[in-house]
Amino acid sequence: MNITSELIGFPFKDERWKNKFGISALIGLIGIVFSPVLYLMYGYGMRVMRQTIRGEEPTLPEWDDFGEIVLDSLRYIAVMFVYFLPYILLITVAVILWIGASFTGPLMGSALDSAELGVGTMVVMFSCFFVLMGISSLLMFPLMILANVGLARAIALDRLGAAFELGEVWKIARKGMGNFLIAFVVWYALNIGASLIASISFFTIVLCFLYPVFIGVVMAYSSVMMGALFGKAYYETMQKMDEPIEAKLAEPAPSLPAEVAAAEESAPKPQTRKTKNENATLIEPPAAKKPRTRKPRSEAEGEEKPAKKPRTRRKKSIDADSEGA
Repeated sequence: MNITSELIGFPFKDERWKNKFGISALIGLIGIVFSPVLYLMYGYGMRVMRQTIRGEEPTLPEWDDFGEIVLDSLRYIAVMFVYFLPYILLITVAVILWIGASFTGPLMGSALDSAELGVGTMVVMFSCFFVLMGISSLLMFPLMILANVGLARAIALDRLGAAFELGEVWKIARKGMGNFLIAFVVWYALNIGASLIASISFFTIVLCFLYPVFIGVVMAYSSVMMGALFGKAYYETMQKMDEPIEAKLAEPAPSLPAEVAAAEESAPKPQTRKTKNENATLIEPPAAKKPRTRKPRSEAEGEEKPAKKPRTRRKKSIDADSEGA
């Protein structure tokens, strides 16, 4: 994945970048009073991710479709919340241990008149606190990468549930780990640099009043760069995963050698079967003989067999015998 100066500075190449960042600054000012409005910045960045996922060059979008921006912001919140649940749980348990160590240790020591027991309890709880904080810090970076991969997949497929199909998300993240790591490192460095510039203004007499304005601009720049970088990483990763399939489909069928092909063409092709008499050919197989069926007697056809006359036995008369004698 190539990171160029054109990619990093694309927001400032737009002809109306001042107006667009001006709206971001206005949202930053509103966020001082009503902080949830700042999440619109992330929905704004998702519009840039849609461009780079399709392989297009990123451009600074307009603040025109607020309904779509709000929906993208809600999708961003949902995906990040689900993926960062382990991190949130670890931080919650660590804070509980910190509070418990601050109050439970001294109370146990005074109640049981044992300072050693109270100190021991505090040491154990503080140790657990630092261990959990260390684990949560290590989890933050891979969770951030996986969350952005899931978010990119949900936007690419236009289906929020696609972000939570962990098997597919992990498959894409593992295949394009290099691209996503580059995207994360570059985005993180740009985010830190922009935040430092905004923080410097806070310590000046003149620019300190513009600090909320700078916060809105910094959040907008950070969100569009996150969308551009992770969208580009997702696009290149999917291209890499599809290369073997495309190559297999585009590969021509193996051709036979010229000698084998010529031999096959010159070889006579059998068309008819010959019997014992070589001059005679069987064009069609002999028809199978139909079994002879006995015609049933039918009275419906009107066939009536004439009745047999009763046979009478001839009697020998005594007179005939005497005449013959």
